[in-house]
Amino acid sequence: MHVPGTAHPRRWWILVALCLSLLVLVIDNTILNLAVPALMSALHATPADIQWIISAYTLAYAGLLLTAGDLSDRYGRQRLLISGLSLYPTLESRARPRLDCSSAPDARS
Repeated sequence: MHVPGTAHPRRWWILVALCLSLLVLVIDNTILNLAVPALMSALHATPADIQWIISAYTLAYAGLLLTAGDLSDRYGRQRLLISGLSLYPTLESRARPRLDCSSAPDARS
C-alpha cells in the first residue's frame, strides 16, 4: 500500500507506460503530417481539403479517446492500456499498405 508523502514504488514503470503511450501518439501524428504531400498529389487536394482531412482525423481520434476512457473505467485502465499498446503495431502494419498513396491511380488518366 502506498503511504501519502512518499514516492510511489512503481513510479518509474508508470512513467515508462505514460511515455510509451505518448510516443505512439506522436508517431501517429508524424505519419499523418508526412502523408500530407502524398495526399495532396494523390487526391488532388487543396490546402483547405487537407485541413478537412486533418480535422476529421482529430475528431475521430477524440471520439475514440472518449470511448476508450469509458471502457477503461469499466474494465480497468491497465488492462485497456496494455491491450491498446499491443494491438497498435498490428493494426498499424495492416493499415499501412491500404493507406499508401503512391500506388493510387491518377484521377486525370
